[in-house]
Amino acid sequence: MAEKKEKLTKSDEIWNKIKGLPINLYALGGVTIESQSQRLVVVDDLVYLRLKTSASLPLIEEAIQNIKLPSGERLEFAPEKDYIVISATFAAR
Repeated sequence: MAEKKEKLTKSDEIWNKIKGLPINLYALGGVTIESQSQRLVVVDDLVYLRLKTSASLPLIEEAIQNIKLPSGERLEFAPEKDYIVISATFAAR
């Protein structure tokens, strides 16, 4: 019997696209968005990240600014008090 694959949420799609993106933190090699944040699963269409260091905030914003999802959506970045929110939108830049 074939196993059912879980349907990916928009949040999963965004996370899969950005988690391996490199960021230039303290000129160290091999630093990625995933290594500098903790993903919080809150809603199905947004990615919530808690950062390990505030220095990674502008670097993550820079890393995702030109990312496009297969559907043509671009990523929006919104810093909040204790986390950042990344969402997909068709808004023009």
